[in-house]
Amino acid sequence: MRKSIAEIQSNFLTEFCRLAKVDQLDFGLAKNPADPPEQWKFVQRPYRHLFLDDALRFLPHLRARSVRGADVYFRPHANDPASVIFLDDLPRKVAAAVSLKYQAWVIETSHNSCHAWILTDKPLDQHERYKEQKKIIQMGVGDPGSVSGEHFGRMPGFKSHKRRCWVNLISSPNPNLPRYQPANTRAGQPTEGKSNPHHLHRRKGRGRGSSIRDESASEWGYVMGQLENGVTPEQVLQNLVEHCRPRRGHDAERYARRTISAALKKLGRSKLNL
Repeated sequence: MRKSIAEIQSNFLTEFCRLAKVDQLDFGLAKNPADPPEQWKFVQRPYRHLFLDDALRFLPHLRARSVRGADVYFRPHANDPASVIFLDDLPRKVAAAVSLKYQAWVIETSHNSCHAWILTDKPLDQHERYKEQKKIIQMGVGDPGSVSGEHFGRMPGFKSHKRRCWVNLISSPNPNLPRYQPANTRAGQPTEGKSNPHHLHRRKGRGRGSSIRDESASEWGYVMGQLENGVTPEQVLQNLVEHCRPRRGHDAERYARRTISAALKKLGRSKLNL
């Protein structure tokens, strides 16, 4: 018998909290982007610090808000440790490969674009989640704009009004697969101290030039990985421009085109013609 949306959402949250060792959840509501900009906002205040039972009681209310045009997002409470990391904007083929390697939930958020919540073998705090996600994104898997350890993902079973489609749970963790092992677990090293995740591993005494080189190296790895994983150059260009515009301003598009053209040349493929 086919499960209802209410059952799918309830089972998903229950399993997510149990397997990822999540005590509290945060939800966020985004108004329909078709509304006038002055009416668009991201609402969190009534929907934070919810234990599972409270979150389940909130689901009918969230579904009603969705019907009225709100997009619904969720995450483990930002300040709590959780045994899970998050990747955004994965092509469906890449998301499927992730779910065949590690225990993970794959959520399709639009055509050929997925979120992945990957279970880890130990609880990670917000900064540790950021570090692990950044390492994966530098290999070209995931969206560099969604690297923070407090990022929201779309909640399955709701409509994406932004993309005009439904958000679907594609797969759940396979218990016969391993969990992802963070680097400090693999190497047996102690966890580093906390720091502001928005300062990308900036070491003492390093100047602005070093930080820029770090960003460029990260973006180069992202571009190479995305192209090797079958993402079109046009989509990679759009993603890279959006990511680096805050840092490069009007030069963002020229920089992105030059980076992608160099990556295509290295891969032996035709140049970017847009």
